[in-house]
Amino acid sequence: MNKYKEEAQRLVFKFTVFSYDVNGFKYITELEHEAAKRCALICVEQIILSHQQWGTEQDEWFDYYNEVKQEINKL
Repeated sequence: MNKYKEEAQRLVFKFTVFSYDVNGFKYITELEHEAAKRCALICVEQIILSHQQWGTEQDEWFDYYNEVKQEINKL
């Protein structure tokens, strides 16, 4: 797994709310997963925007988070 996909999964997981069924197993609905993805995308877009506002579009962080954004969209 590449570092961008790992970061994408980590961010989405941070916004994931798990529910528990009667047997104690965790689950998440598709709607909850999509909401977690949207939250993660908002964070990444804010990071990218802040880099653009400071005129650092071509640095490593900008490229890194653009890749992470693409991976979040694939999840």
